Amino acid sequence: MVYSTKAQLVYDLIKHRIETQEYSQGDSIVISSLAKEVDASPIPVREAMKQLETEGYVKIVPHKGAVVTRFSEEQIAEIIEIRAVLEGLAAKKAIRLITQQDLDTLNELVKKMDLSIEAQDVFEYRKLNREFHTIIYTASKSKRLCDLISQLWDISNWAYKRMRESPEIMKRSNNEHREIINMLINKDETNIEEFIRVHKLKLKK
Repeated sequence: MVYSTKAQLVYDLIKHRIETQEYSQGDSIVISSLAKEVDASPIPVREAMKQLETEGYVKIVPHKGAVVTRFSEEQIAEIIEIRAVLEGLAAKKAIRLITQQDLDTLNELVKKMDLSIEAQDVFEYRKLNREFHTIIYTASKSKRLCDLISQLWDISNWAYKRMRESPEIMKRSNNEHREIINMLINKDETNIEEFIRVHKLKLKK
């Protein structure tokens, strides 16, 4: 991969290490050490840290570096609640704009999720699930809203390590995906926003 700036390289590196738990919640990240590792001055490292702090991944400590954010159960629940509201809004905005091609893709993704459930492949299910919802929200044509949802999705998936994704729960969730598709087809603006919100709030349970 070609990076446009050193700051982008450092940003992606740190974010990857956080999401893969190479850096755990509460760990310190030393700017000088990271700069040496990527053969850069401290300036792009600080730029990357500022962006990661804005997104909630780290907290910058003056004269020391940064600390990976430690989330409480209450903070994680709040993030999921905000996600649920934003995702419901995005779905409502999308309902008049989503295309037949989008709907066909959603149906194909539901079938693929069925297969991942049968194979008990949780990671594949998660990937397909995110792709499913991203197609809907992208159809809203609201880039800022989609960016916020994506950012909160990243944070909640990383922070909320006790995600309950048994085959039974995945089956229930995928059946709800079918209901979402039907609401999109029928332009059910009255119900889709609340349905998506409740669908997402089940992450807390």
